[in-house]
Amino acid sequence: MMVFRPGTQEILWSNDSFLQLTGVREDIFDNRIDDVLPDFPTHWLLEGKSECPDTVLMNGHHFRVFGNLSHPAARRGGTQSLLATTYWTDVTEQDALREENEKRRPIVAVIYIDNYEELMKAGSEASRSAVLAAIDERLNSWLKDSHSLLRKFDRNRYVLVTTEQEYQKLLEGKFSVLDAVRGVVTEDGVAATLSIGVGKDTDEYETLYQNAMLSIEMALSR
Repeated sequence: MMVFRPGTQEILWSNDSFLQLTGVREDIFDNRIDDVLPDFPTHWLLEGKSECPDTVLMNGHHFRVFGNLSHPAARRGGTQSLLATTYWTDVTEQDALREENEKRRPIVAVIYIDNYEELMKAGSEASRSAVLAAIDERLNSWLKDSHSLLRKFDRNRYVLVTTEQEYQKLLEGKFSVLDAVRGVVTEDGVAATLSIGVGKDTDEYETLYQNAMLSIEMALSR
């Protein structure tokens, strides 16, 4: 717990637990809130809210902060007389678990060779096989450092199973495989192209797959 004046930012009182957290034990009551905790917002209290909208970081710990305002009986009126009582709850472990869970959330993507029929009309059978092998090689090369599973389940479709963490890496690379596959060209000068549909934000694989297929359909309808 910690009590301060919102109007002047003066710290008036805190319990021992709060003193230990701040590491400022001797002269904390000679400091202002923004001196001890420069990143701690106080506007939410004056707005009548009972919980800080943001997680507060302090000495490597995450805190949810609750609070309320009061007027001392002898002094009423104006922000100078207001007292704010705050209650700090350590949620470091919960935040770490939630973040780890988010990173591991499954993602299913469907990768579709847009112009498969056109590619298969060009050149000899050997050259057509070489084109498909080249597309496979570009896809596998794209995912070689990713902890993901890629499987071909139709002549022109692949399914990719990965996690949110790995997906973000692919996203940062702007799905470079799209440009890489365009470099696969048939003897007749036809360049291969891909569409990728992604299903995310749920833990049900069937729903993820359905959403990925829906994304593919929307991409192809364009």
